[in-house]
Amino acid sequence: MNLLLEFFCRFGWGMAAGLVLTPATLVPAGFFRVNLLVVLGLATGAAVIARGLPADVTAGWATAGWAAALAAVVAWVGSVAWLGERVGAGRLLCVATAVLLAAATVLATGSGP
Repeated sequence: MNLLLEFFCRFGWGMAAGLVLTPATLVPAGFFRVNLLVVLGLATGAAVIARGLPADVTAGWATAGWAAALAAVVAWVGSVAWLGERVGAGRLLCVATAVLLAAATVLATGSGP
């Protein structure tokens, strides 16, 4: 399960970072919304997996679960912002999602950046 947790965190972080780097003038807002919903699913999966780990594992995985859960909430709010075509707010929420999932990745892997 630890491998799946790390995969969800890394994949979600990469997608969120990719959305930050994608110019909003070249693609429609729906692209960002749909991809943030995919990130929402990955972050939720990571949070659920981290919650299901045994209690005797290190505290970093539990903290990674909370960071992933918060990233899921931020990704959902970001998808709502993109639905309203709020480019500035959507971009900021993509950055926040990427930062939270990067933190979850570092906590889940137990390694530095």
